[in-house]
Amino acid sequence: LSVTLRDGSTAFSRPPELLGASVSSNRANARSATYRFSVSVPDNAGEPLQAIELEQQRNLETIKFNLDLTRVEDSDRAILPSSIQPIPQPSGPDKLRVTFDPPVAPGTDLEVILKARKNPRRDGIYQFRVEAFPPGESVQSHSLGYGRLHIIDTGDRDRQRLF
Repeated sequence: LSVTLRDGSTAFSRPPELLGASVSSNRANARSATYRFSVSVPDNAGEPLQAIELEQQRNLETIKFNLDLTRVEDSDRAILPSSIQPIPQPSGPDKLRVTFDPPVAPGTDLEVILKARKNPRRDGIYQFRVEAFPPGESVQSHSLGYGRLHIIDTGDRDRQRLF
């Protein structure tokens, strides 16, 4: 059921879907916040999922992650074998590539879990572009969209309550 394009590259018949993105604490400057990106690989994907790339879009600050603490879980909370590698970008934050070994079978829901060293100091909307890759040498990736996370600075409101 996979798709082979004219150039010989492989693509998903039905691409994975970004179900959502969340952060355990959306407070500015919070330490050790956990970022979660939920993805579903449909039964009729035609190809398993080999890798996901997360690319933070330009913003006031770059969120730094402790890559050694990154993990991927399926819907049963079983840890999926994976590795994570930063891909340097000349014009912005590094992309993060999560590679699955073995590839994730169609019909699987998963969650990429990243630990931030700390949240940004500045509040705002922080977006991550999510892209999925089937296995193979010549593949067509598929953009899953953007995970949007809202970081808020409650400092001013907290200080106002004190006075």
